[in-house]
Amino acid sequence: MKLNTHNLSRGAFTLVEMIGVLAIIGILASVLVPKVMDAVARSKVSGTALVYNTLRTAVRPPLGEAREQGVDAVDLALVRRDEAKRLVDRERRP
Repeated sequence: MKLNTHNLSRGAFTLVEMIGVLAIIGILASVLVPKVMDAVARSKVSGTALVYNTLRTAVRPPLGEAREQGVDAVDLALVRRDEAKRLVDRERRP
């Protein structure tokens, strides 16, 4: 019985080769997807920390001055709320 080499010389992929490629892609995806998700979560945390530090820096000096003058922190927070919102919006812009 002679093997038909005409079909193999065409350069087409066999089913086994295609399954092998899909298996490799699946393995790579199963390794990379969790790492990408962790990186996204870390970037969100660092972005939140950046906004927090910016707000803390913006509010801390006036709060100290307000305490020296007898102004309540709640009153100062109401006055500074709009400024803090502008800072947060500015930090969120790409």
